[in-house]
Amino acid sequence: MDFPQISTLFLTKCSSPYKIKTNFTKNLSIKITLSIIIVSYNCKEFLSEAIESIARFVKSDAEIIVVDNASSDNTVAELQIKFPQVEFLSNSFNVGFSAANNQGFNMSKGDVLLFINPDAKLINNNIVNAMALVEGNDHLVVGPKILNPDASLQESVIKITGCLSVIKEALFLSYFFNSYKTEDLLKNNNYALSGACLLMNRKLFENLNGFDENLFWMDDVDLCYRAKQYGAELLYYKDWTVVHTIGVSSKKNYNTVIANQLISKLKFFKKNNLLADFIISVLFTELHILLRIILFGILALFESQYRKKLNAYLFTQTFFFKYIFLKEKKLR
Repeated sequence: MDFPQISTLFLTKCSSPYKIKTNFTKNLSIKITLSIIIVSYNCKEFLSEAIESIARFVKSDAEIIVVDNASSDNTVAELQIKFPQVEFLSNSFNVGFSAANNQGFNMSKGDVLLFINPDAKLINNNIVNAMALVEGNDHLVVGPKILNPDASLQESVIKITGCLSVIKEALFLSYFFNSYKTEDLLKNNNYALSGACLLMNRKLFENLNGFDENLFWMDDVDLCYRAKQYGAELLYYKDWTVVHTIGVSSKKNYNTVIANQLISKLKFFKKNNLLADFIISVLFTELHILLRIILFGILALFESQYRKKLNAYLFTQTFFFKYIFLKEKKLR
């Protein structure tokens, strides 16, 4: 596996951290077939395993770019020594998954792009077959079959939901009425592919203007939704398998995770002009938050473990009001 020379970059906090500008330019100084972009946040051990799996199974001319979102576990300092072939970008603050992926893209040179989570790893070299599908095809996004660490099938074909899913979640009904089969989603063409691992042609990503940096969640659904509107095909490629441990980075910041899970759906509906879904979801998102505050407020009186969830929903309530009434878009 041939790599370009290592380079470690540092991004300092600009005057407005909520306006990350990404210019889509291509560096042609080195001929690279595949650019592998990984965004990390306090998951050093998992990231190390991910890089090792790539080095083992990717034999083409490729580059690995790691964009670290201000990890406190010494990720960059340690791993740049262990993996001198990897190019690192070290942010001084957490710019979010979308913006960090766009930064990685902006550094990349490959005609084929692989966006893969740091807690995901390759287990065979079937990515070569997937690459053959997207090389020269700027109307195709490929996602692999994803397995949990225990080898069970992970949900990687995601239903593009409307306000009904928000209503079910708010009323605790999603625990009983949220099952759907991957085969049905594929047949109805109403799905997105998991952002844990996405492969596409460089030109397609450029034409889509990358990930939406206003989304901290739903970014993969939004990218796939826009790709389909552009006329691209989404391919669930079962012959290519990846193992993914869910939520390694997100567990490190519970408040932000809860808030973004809820608010990003509203952002997605609004930006894509799904106004009825947006209005109904605003009402039921507030109900969702209030019901959890009441529930975890009561449970916290008996079990201290519920205080963390109570605090997360109190935090989410504050950000929800800021988003609705103050038009605040970004959450750090």
